[in-house]
Amino acid sequence: MLQNAVTEIEFNKGYVAYKTNKYTDAMEWLTRAVNKGHEEAKTVMSMVKAKLATAAYKNGLK
Repeated sequence: MLQNAVTEIEFNKGYVAYKTNKYTDAMEWLTRAVNKGHEEAKTVMSMVKAKLATAAYKNGLK
């Protein structure tokens, strides 16, 4: 579920557009897991943030 949600992130004209609500659901689950100290969730969250930052940079967002 999480991998699908992460790959569905799109950047269009500087705004983040979500194809489905899967991303939001996954991020809510991921945030709860991180808050509970789940190590794997922390790693995935770092990857998601890096992916978002890279895509934002490529689209001219600072």
